[in-house]
Amino acid sequence: VVQGQQPIPQRDQDKGDDSVANQKTAAKAALVHTCPVCRVSNADLKTFKQHFESKHPKSQMVSV
Repeated sequence: VVQGQQPIPQRDQDKGDDSVANQKTAAKAALVHTCPVCRVSNADLKTFKQHFESKHPKSQMVSV
């Protein structure tokens, strides 16, 4: 049976849980900026600044 024709659970079983674990690890590594006030992680500096300005307007912006 061609892989595209296999039922989805069968394809996932063939890959194993390693691919899921690798994707989660990569996703965590991509989140490099963490808000010191609420501990939310952001992927890039622009998003981090937008989050900080909108969620914590009274706090001083931390140097990144």
